[in-house]
Amino acid sequence: MLALALAVSLSLGQLAERQRAPGGGECLWWRDRSFRWTAAAPGDAEYESIDRALAEWRAKLRACTGFELPPAVRDGDAGVDLELGARGSTSIVFRQRRCTGLVPPEDPCHDDDTCNNAYHCWPHSSTVIAAPRVSYQPQTGELFDVDIEVNAADNLYTTVDAPPCPGAADAGCVWADSQSLMTSFTGYALGLAYVHDPASVMNVELPPGTVRRTVDAASAGLLCRAYPIGQPPTRCDGGSVELDAGSAADAGTPCNPDVGANNGCNASERCLPRGDGSGRYTCQTAGGCGCGAAGPGALLLAALALLGLRGPARGGGCRGSGRRAPGPRERARGR
Repeated sequence: MLALALAVSLSLGQLAERQRAPGGGECLWWRDRSFRWTAAAPGDAEYESIDRALAEWRAKLRACTGFELPPAVRDGDAGVDLELGARGSTSIVFRQRRCTGLVPPEDPCHDDDTCNNAYHCWPHSSTVIAAPRVSYQPQTGELFDVDIEVNAADNLYTTVDAPPCPGAADAGCVWADSQSLMTSFTGYALGLAYVHDPASVMNVELPPGTVRRTVDAASAGLLCRAYPIGQPPTRCDGGSVELDAGSAADAGTPCNPDVGANNGCNASERCLPRGDGSGRYTCQTAGGCGCGAAGPGALLLAALALLGLRGPARGGGCRGSGRRAPGPRERARGR
């Protein structure tokens, strides 16, 4: 029962769950608690919706977990980290224009899928609401980076408090409430999964006109138990993560990302940064990334589409197949 309680939380009928590595693997967890969004948003109202979402989580988590969750760093040129395994800046980026018709066909960014950063554009299907990238170590569940691209090229995200839009989307009423989405995205980035519970801030559905900005007791309580203050994070089996033992990357075979067909690693591994700031690389099993129809957060992202904003999401936000992501790619240049 203890193990179940650390992976799933029930509070007054409310449901909360932690994200796991695919196949029922380890719960995902952060090594340190210095999480901070770097944001590129359309304007002050959207930035403020991100900061209010962070303030809501901060009020519920700081005392029990030690997460500070400061206001987002505002950076209009922010991009998403395309090198899986690197410790990134946990970015949330609103893409206000499509890459289609904008990026010249001959641009080499098509070869390594970096056009979204190079041109600050939305590279995915118009039916996809947002594309999260979650980079983690599958063997241990350690999170390295979470980035979320938001499709503002095809969708209207509103920032007013009321009233609900009576029909069509309009900036003067509540349609797809930005703060509600930012609150759920932050919970997702901290390690919560989406659930089927209308009382939860992590509910998979957010109908147009709905405002759901308050973090529920089950979601907050589960993260409080996952990150007890002054102690290591907890695993899904009830034990504590052995931080002193280092990450799985520390024990990997050293490799060179610029040498050889597979950089000195075997076929099932990638040459990835150790994630400790040393600049060294080791052979590791590549982490996953959740996005589109394949990712852990897809139900929420598709839910807005199914409930009237767009047609059902059919495409994924990540390149590659399913949850498994391609190997490291060169970061976009010329941001």
